[in-house]
Amino acid sequence: MQALEAAFINEDVINGDQIVFARIRIRIDNLIEGEEYRVTFPYGIHTFVAGEDAGPGTRAGPGLRLTRDIGITTALDFAAPLEGDIGPFLIPTSDTGGPFGANFFRVEGPDAADPYPLSQRCADPTLGPDPVALNDCMQGDRFFVGVCDRQGE
Repeated sequence: MQALEAAFINEDVINGDQIVFARIRIRIDNLIEGEEYRVTFPYGIHTFVAGEDAGPGTRAGPGLRLTRDIGITTALDFAAPLEGDIGPFLIPTSDTGGPFGANFFRVEGPDAADPYPLSQRCADPTLGPDPVALNDCMQGDRFFVGVCDRQGE
């Protein structure tokens, strides 16, 4: 999930406590513990090692998580999120996407495409760690805005 979010710095809704922040959140579960996975999306490329658990709110099994918030610490500082990972803003096009030229979300690593259908697996079998495996890369070009509960889960 990539988003600009608005909230209040405390739980109570009080004028003057407004905040805006840039958030990048990646959560993937059911991976192979200890294996390396590469995630590419419009605003970054990150490499992770799958841990023992993806955390609360996810299915059982090894996974990975990344949450990076920029601008969440100071009320009424509406410029701080501009220093975050969200930008330049994506526009509807098939040519470019963000600073990395990636108009997609891709996960490369052992069994990364299981149990996804063939339509969500990478078209290029050389992507992923094994140049002949057909299940080590999944990719999609659809993005959505996620809604978080009070705890951000």
